[in-house]
Amino acid sequence: MKDKVKLPIGIENFEKIRTEGFYYVDKTGLIRELLDSNIGCRGRHPYRMSGSAP
Repeated sequence: MKDKVKLPIGIENFEKIRTEGFYYVDKTGLIRELLDSNIGCRGRHPYRMSGSAP
């Protein structure tokens, strides 16, 4: 049986995540890919809330 990985649920301290063996995936390279692509947030609008505001 494989060892279970420790997931850093609720842990905001990056140093603790790295030093205590929690599972971590570095996705910073995807930021450049997103910025260089035509996808992303451009041209999108947030969902409208139905009903009237107070």
